[in-house]
Amino acid sequence: MSKLRLIPLLVVATLFLSACTSTSQHIGMWVEEEGVAPDTDEDGVRDPDDHCLSTPSGLVVDAVGCSYDHDQDGVLNDIDQCPATPPGLIVDMVGCSADDDGDGVVNQDDRCPNTPPNTTVDVKGCSLDSDGDGVLDYKDRCPNTPPNAEVDCDGCSEVVLELPTLDGLYFDRNKATLKPEAVSVLSSVVDTMQRYPDLQVRVVGHTDSRGKDAYNQDLSWRRARSVAAFLVSKGIEERRLEVEGRGEREPIAVNTTSEGRAKNRRVEFIVIN
Repeated sequence: MSKLRLIPLLVVATLFLSACTSTSQHIGMWVEEEGVAPDTDEDGVRDPDDHCLSTPSGLVVDAVGCSYDHDQDGVLNDIDQCPATPPGLIVDMVGCSADDDGDGVVNQDDRCPNTPPNTTVDVKGCSLDSDGDGVLDYKDRCPNTPPNAEVDCDGCSEVVLELPTLDGLYFDRNKATLKPEAVSVLSSVVDTMQRYPDLQVRVVGHTDSRGKDAYNQDLSWRRARSVAAFLVSKGIEERRLEVEGRGEREPIAVNTTSEGRAKNRRVEFIVIN
């Protein structure tokens, strides 16, 4: 008797399950009120078919809801900051060509890919040699040597410079005022310092032994200062000049004759670098 009652219950259960599985949607899927799958990121591709469920709003996507990679560099359009890189180019995480040495020239165009940091380079990524002495700028300790000058491994001239001495005949007696004749001598100093823009010079004044020591010391300094002022007036930077007065302390001739005293009254130029 109990077996006969079980048959109608199994039939009802079978019909109920059959009705539940007749829907075209997947079992367990959340659907909108109208019975279709949602499009969570609103990219036009429904969630069941969307392989990229979090694409940014407004992004153009392919048939599976993912961003395009138009330049095929492996970086999707939505994060590609260089969306038109040439085929086969190695790029960084944002789709731009790498610049491993950070010189502003990308690897594919860089003929010198290992330049030191902060090195100024040309369009090929190679260090400049601004003065053409054969020593690259980042190694050149004397970057403005004249054309065709012989230089050492640091780019500095090996030429020993000799500057003229301005003797006492070019000054008014007991004064620091330069005579017009001094211009030609000092102009040669200006020319040399302009040819060697890194050259620094000490201008040193001397006197003969006549007069008091303190007076001679002051006069030698004023004459050296007058010479330095002339050089500055011709465009030589004051920072390149040092001024010193040594009075009568360093004679180069005897002070017992007029000829000797004339030699001792002088202004010398000493190269200090």
